[in-house]
Amino acid sequence: MILFEDVNLDELKISPDGKDIFLKFIDMNAGFPVGVIKCSSVYSLNYQNIFDLDDGFSCYIGEVVCQRIEQNEFSSILKKISFSFSLNDQSFYMPKRKELFVLHAEGGEVVIDIVCASFEKL
Repeated sequence: MILFEDVNLDELKISPDGKDIFLKFIDMNAGFPVGVIKCSSVYSLNYQNIFDLDDGFSCYIGEVVCQRIEQNEFSSILKKISFSFSLNDQSFYMPKRKELFVLHAEGGEVVIDIVCASFEKL
């Protein structure tokens, strides 16, 4: 499911307890807010960027998509987004939820993958 297209990532904020992540998006031309996505009960965050800290512009994101995954797909999804395991797959902790969500945002400067129990578009 596509949540946003052709936007800029303006802010990525992690709650103090680390369980929620907020992604704020703005219009890529006018700069006005277009929405916020709240990811709750976060299991994994993969964030990669190629910009410098003093860059003044927000990051372009072509698409923000979300996919529902089943519990049995959890470990393979984490491996795909470069999450490493120190234990073998059979002893890795599996969430008790039957389904999870993978949020993916990618542009020329940034890639974000979040595995979470739920998300909402604010």
